[in-house]
Amino acid sequence: MHLLTVKPPMAVTKDTFYYVDPEYQRTGSLGPKSDLYAMGTIILHLLTVKPPMVVIDEIKSTIENGSFQQILDKNVGDWPVNEALELAIFGLRYVEFRC
Repeated sequence: MHLLTVKPPMAVTKDTFYYVDPEYQRTGSLGPKSDLYAMGTIILHLLTVKPPMVVIDEIKSTIENGSFQQILDKNVGDWPVNEALELAIFGLRYVEFRC
């Protein structure tokens, strides 16, 4: 009698690559700050609804040239711009962490 061995399906991580700490991508080792990078990327994405592969550079650019309000998600309506800017700066600090 032969027993059929069934392997569980692999977890699919579609479109999560850009939320992963670049240090982890480079070394394959998770560090204590890897989650902070992901959290920062999520914060920036929630503010803008921009794809994670461009959101960091686009937010930096809009802050530098004074057009930050233009990048905010228009579906939200009236953003409290000063608070959103503080949150964006907070998110950028998180993505600047390296393990």
